[in-house]
This record gives sequence, C-alpha cells and structure tokens, in this order.
Amino acid sequence: MSDVVPVELLTAPTSGKARSGLFFRVGMSDEDFGNHGITHLIEHLAFQGRLDGSVHTNGLTTDLYSGFVAEGTPAEVADFLRRIVANLAELPLDRLEKEKAILKTEETRRGGPTGEARNVRHGVQDFGLPGVTEAGLDRLGAAEVTDWVGRYFTAGNAVAFVIGVPEEDWPDLKLPPGPPRPPRAPSLNPAVTPLPRFYPFRSNGVVVDAIVPRSAAVGVFAELAGTRFLHELRDVDAVSYSLGVSVEAVGAAVSRWTAVADTAPDNGPAVVGSLIDALTALGAGRFSPDEFAAARAAALADFDHDDAPARLIMTRVLDRLLGREAESLDAMRARYQAVTAEAVAACARQVWQQALWVAPVDSLAWAGLEPTNFFAEPVVGHEFAAIGFDDRIVVSDEGVTLAVPGGGSRTVRYASCAGVLAYPDGRRDLIALSGSQIVIEPTLFEGMTGALTAALIDAHVPAERLIPQPARRPSAIPSPPVPDAATATTGSPPVGEAGAVPPAVVAAAPSPPRSGRRTALTALFVLLAVLFGLVALVSGIMAIVSAFDSTLAGPSVLVTFIVVFLVTGVPAALFIRQARGLSRVR
Repeated sequence: MSDVVPVELLTAPTSGKARSGLFFRVGMSDEDFGNHGITHLIEHLAFQGRLDGSVHTNGLTTDLYSGFVAEGTPAEVADFLRRIVANLAELPLDRLEKEKAILKTEETRRGGPTGEARNVRHGVQDFGLPGVTEAGLDRLGAAEVTDWVGRYFTAGNAVAFVIGVPEEDWPDLKLPPGPPRPPRAPSLNPAVTPLPRFYPFRSNGVVVDAIVPRSAAVGVFAELAGTRFLHELRDVDAVSYSLGVSVEAVGAAVSRWTAVADTAPDNGPAVVGSLIDALTALGAGRFSPDEFAAARAAALADFDHDDAPARLIMTRVLDRLLGREAESLDAMRARYQAVTAEAVAACARQVWQQALWVAPVDSLAWAGLEPTNFFAEPVVGHEFAAIGFDDRIVVSDEGVTLAVPGGGSRTVRYASCAGVLAYPDGRRDLIALSGSQIVIEPTLFEGMTGALTAALIDAHVPAERLIPQPARRPSAIPSPPVPDAATATTGSPPVGEAGAVPPAVVAAAPSPPRSGRRTALTALFVLLAVLFGLVALVSGIMAIVSAFDSTLAGPSVLVTFIVVFLVTGVPAALFIRQARGLSRVR
C-alpha cells in the first residue's frame, strides 16, 4: 500500500492465551440519525475473511469506539490484525446490501431500562443513538461508506495491541494517515433539564444514570456503591436480586456512572426508595473505614494481579484514543491508592446532582425529583382531522403537532428534528432530537394524501435529515377506521408512560382511546364485574356450606353451586382486568 503510516502498537506479556486488537476512535456517538449504522456496517465489512479454526475473533461497535479482537496462538492473532487492515484498505463493497440486511436482522439497539435511560438522557443524537434503530442504513451507498472510512479508519485515529506475542511476530500494521478524532461532548436532552430528573418507565429494572468527571475516585465509589446497594436491596429490604454498578469513559475527562437493579414492577417504589436512601447516606459520608478500604482494594485488584499489564491493556488503548497522556501502571495504581473517603463521598453527591432515574413508579416528588418534560409549544397551520376520531394533525412551515383531546398532544419542529422517515406512500415519521415522535398516516386523515403530506413537510426538512424508506406492502398501509373503532393509528404513544416513544421502541403505534369513551368502558366493566362477582360470591358460599352440611342439599345441588361459581367467577375476573387496564391508559 502507498501513502500509509504505522499504527501505534501496545504490547504486554501474559500467562494465558495470546490476544490482539485493533481499535478506532469512532462509534455510534459520531453519527447522526440520518447515517446511523454506518460505523457498524463498516465493522461488518472489514470482518470478512476472518480466521477460522482455533482462533476466536470478534468485532464490536460501541458509542465511543469500534474495534476487532482475536484470541488464539501468537501467529493467529497477529495475522488476524493484518487481515483486518487489508480489508479496510479495500472493503468488499459488493457485500454492502447483504451486510445491511444482516444488521437489520441483528438489531443492535440496547433494550430495556438501560437503553431507555441513555436515549432519554441524550435524545436522538450522539450518545443517545445506541438506543435507536439504525434507520440510516437504507440511504448508505459505497460513496458514503468510503468517505467514512477515509475520515475515521486511519492510522492517527487507531491503536492496536498484542498480548503474549513474541517481538519477532509483532504485526507491522499500516493505514492511511489521518488526525485523531476527539469524541463529541455528551448532549443533554432538554426534556431532562435541570437534573436530577425522574423518568417513569414500566419495566423490570431501575436505572440511575449520571455523567460525572472522570477520576480514580469514581471507580472506588462504584465499588462502594455496588456493595452498599446490593446489601440494602437484597439483604435488608429483599426487593431486588441482582444489581450492577459500572463506570465507562464517554470522553477524555468525563465518565458515565450507571447503577442497574432488577425488580418486579410492583416493587419499583421500594427499590427506588432504597437506592435514594443509600446514595444519600454515601454522599453524607456515612460509610465505615472498613467499607472504604474494601472498596479501594477491589478497585486496585487488577493492578495487583500477576497479569496486570494484560488486564489493563484496554485502559491504555482507550486513553490513547482519547488523547490522554500515556501513564504507567504504577502511576495508575498510585492514583487509586491516593483516593480518600472525602473524594468518594463527593462522587456520590455528584452522581445525585447529575442523575437521571428511570423506574416503574408514578412519582418521585417526595425525593424532590421532577418528571421528564417533553412538551413543546404547538404549531398553527393546516389542520387535518382524524377519520372517526377527535385527534388532529396540524402542519405548518415550522413543524407538526399531533393534537389529542384529553392529553397526549406532542409537537416536532423542523429546527429540532433528528430526522424524518419518508415512505413512498406518503407516510412520514417525524422524530425530534428530544425523542418525541409523530407518525402521519395519510390514509387516516380527512383531506390528506401521500403527495400532499410530502409537499407540506419535505421541503422544510434538510436533505440529510430526510431519510427514504423502502416501499411497504399494500397490506401494511392502514385503512380508515370503521366507526366506533377502539383506536386510531394517528401517532405514537408516550415513552414509557410519560412522553413520546423513541424510534428505538416502535416505528408507529396507536394513540390511546378518547378519554370519554375510556371512562364509559371502565364504568361498564366495573359494573359487570360487581354483578358477576356477587353471584360468584353467593354461589361459592353456598357450595362451601353444602359441602360441609349434607342435610341442606344433595350432591347435585353442590355441583350446581360449583358450576355457577365458575361460570360467573371467571368473567368477573376478566372484567376486573379489563377495567384495570383501561384505567392505566394515559
């Protein structure tokens, strides 16, 4: 290859298998919604022709970096890196469409409360993109992929390592020159400001997500908090079985601190309450010298291991990618040994101040935490009524508003739009940077057509944010609802149960029924449940009395009471369930 320069290579000995890796400072946070998925696509293309046999290989794309790793014999892991470099020099672009199909099947978005927390905290941008569907894949061609490789997959933006490989077998890796690429600063969704904030999300977990200054004290605090939280949640309150606390860099000077506790949704309030109490106590310095010493020892464990250089190789790789000065293992160890109890307590207070709480609870007002707020002022313009319902779509030169009587209205403005998914039949999915989403199905609104929708919206959206989508099957295009239908697919439901659904969760979903009809149905189900329940109760009592006093009735009467109990009791339970379900719809 011409016009290439060496890639920085880090080395370390090991008592285990040989390993190697090649990493680039580019990840999903460098993308925009319009080209989201491009880094992952290149990772797949560069992975073609990998070694088989005893060597174990893998590729990964995170929010901050992407890379390729191998484990096997020294010769195998060194040759793996050479093959990756060769593939990057000449990507197999003939596989572009096949790899896109694989990525769509793979679905790399992070699900559950952790992915929801990141998507809500940052919105549909930079560090919130890992929680969003890779909607930009369809518009990516060979030119866009080649340009991205030339910009980010360069020697100046890469670091490689080999572990357990003799010096004579070290690979000579060369790539085109290019500058190091610093990461974007993590954005903050306006819907979660000011922090700390609370986001209601019906799931089986509670998440505390905070961006704090990067330091050794944060690592020690993670160990201390993990032990304290687990003790309070499992041993004391018995409301959670599994808990994890992690710290990961999101820049040269900042880290993400995350705590995740599993829970049954009904136990959400108890889990959150326990975590808030424990975090407050740690922030006030209420932990013993022994607890602190154990936490610091746990944070130092990798430094004191015989395989410390190999175990900490990724820390060195990430520091180099982020432009931090090279630091010896002894210097790193000294920083952790110098951490004080006061510094750890200060970390706990920083986490509290910067935290987004995601939990299956309705309110945390008692803790002073306000809920997220996705509200945006509605626009004024052309109005289109939903067929058969009171919902309205308002389209203007500034944006679009979905007006839903009784609450649930939302607005997406073009100026703060992450992207618009454009379908040939006229459907438009408008996705705000905050995560709010409006889905317009032209067939469901009076006077609206596919051509009119495109004419009113597309001209106001920057070309890079208008994302063409493949044609849908005719059966996938909704027909106008029949009168008195229960729902209308005029938009997307709230995120969790409080705001707009991020595109990672759904592409389109029905709006809730109108509040008046919902109230009437709830009352009807309650009345039926009471009537059937009373009959079931009386039958059950008579069946019990008949079973213990045969002088009152014979076996046939007992059987009759049991049958009546079952025939009325089961519908009563179903009516109660329906009533509860309608009462929870917002």
